[in-house]
Amino acid sequence: MAERTAQSLWQQFLALTQEMKKFIDKDDVDMFFDLAKQRETVFRWIEALPADDFRGTSEGEALLAELKPLDLAMQQAAKRWLNTARHRSESVEAYTRAYDFDEAPTLMRGFDKAY
Repeated sequence: MAERTAQSLWQQFLALTQEMKKFIDKDDVDMFFDLAKQRETVFRWIEALPADDFRGTSEGEALLAELKPLDLAMQQAAKRWLNTARHRSESVEAYTRAYDFDEAPTLMRGFDKAY
């Protein structure tokens, strides 16, 4: 297994963030969450490093400058998806409550009697 350097981990973190943004934009939430778990693992590895000697380099600063707006855009896309999902769920619940078929609608009452 290759040694985990700060540079390689940050590059992996950036790549996972880019992929997460692609999949949330495609509305593929399962893959988005899978990538989010992977990204969380990579970040734990970064935190566990004895020293993050990459962040202070010009290459590290450039990577972080690329990561920040991408991360923000991905978070906003995820929030939009969540709001849309909540709205859809609320619409379905409202429709279900309005047409609760366990309690027969007024129109159907009386038709179950044998005449």
